[in-house]
Amino acid sequence: MSDGIGDTITTADDASVRMDRLKADPQFMNRVKAGDAAAFQEHTKLWRIAHGMTPTPQPPQHTGDLMKEMQGHALQLAEQHHENLLEGGIGPEGVYQYMNGRPIPPEEKEIHIREIKRLKSDKEFIRKYLDGNLEARETMRRHHIGSVMRTGTIEDIRARELVHYGKVVS
Repeated sequence: MSDGIGDTITTADDASVRMDRLKADPQFMNRVKAGDAAAFQEHTKLWRIAHGMTPTPQPPQHTGDLMKEMQGHALQLAEQHHENLLEGGIGPEGVYQYMNGRPIPPEEKEIHIREIKRLKSDKEFIRKYLDGNLEARETMRRHHIGSVMRTGTIEDIRARELVHYGKVVS
């Protein structure tokens, strides 16, 4: 990748190392979030190389090329969703459970739904939320995620844990 953007990167390992360095740089990440075209372009090119793709999308030569691009886009969205959940205060275990469709007991979902209703009627909480208070936003996000998770019986949950963890963990 030699177009004036970053270092010359040709391997997936080099791209991953460079991406990790850039992700740790608050100034760079602020540029990406602000829509800075050059920063966003570098991030996208590095991501593509790190995932075994060409630095820039190429016209498909056959169906396999098209499928690779579609899968790459889906993976990029999933990774961004994962990062957003972590930044929103959901722990790694919660993110894993949410993104992999782990069911929760219906009673737990009802607790989240009731808590959202309670928080929405709390004027002080809503003021904090609308003012951008991170704790209020994380609290609402946590309950929102709980309110949209699929439900299942204890047997469903245990069966899923056996598949994902090789043992029952609850």
